Amino acid sequence: MIESITAALQTQIGAWNRGSLLEFCSWYSDDVVFLSPVETTRGRDALLARYRRQYPDRAAMGTLTLEFEDIRPGPLGGSATVAASWRIERDGGGASSGGGASATGGTLLVLHAMKGRWWIVQDASWPTSPPRTPGG
Repeated sequence: MIESITAALQTQIGAWNRGSLLEFCSWYSDDVVFLSPVETTRGRDALLARYRRQYPDRAAMGTLTLEFEDIRPGPLGGSATVAASWRIERDGGGASSGGGASATGGTLLVLHAMKGRWWIVQDASWPTSPPRTPGG
């Protein structure tokens, strides 16, 4: 079970790193709840719109990596929680890339197995280091 969860999340990360927000968000359930320190977003379509606003181009998206801290299967095997640290590395110096700044944070995901695959149904994510401003 743990292997299938990490494989699903690595596939999702691959979509991000190819610049495909649509494919990245396809791993979220239709009724996902996404919590950030700023807002709560409900539904995959609203989450995709949020990501498109926050990451308007490939340079802004950077390269995403996840370090899995803990994966806990649910008691009946159809659900799991994943605690992970994330990092986004940006190369560019353009305005949309945050001046090449990297960002780090944490995430706590709840996944359910439905329709033959894992779906993220809840995502609580937060930054641990804000992007640096140029010269900052």
